Amino acid sequence: MIPGAPEPCTRSHWTLHLRSLKATRERARVAVREEAFKIARNERS
Repeated sequence: MIPGAPEPCTRSHWTLHLRSLKATRERARVAVREEAFKIARNERS
């Protein structure tokens, strides 16, 4: 429990939060890769 936190921060709450954070980061990495691929393909043609 972190003092001043709006809700009780239990261990399961944190694992859930970290999992969603990891998923978001993974999605962002995929989006960046696709964007770079698109730009590279446009410059070649």
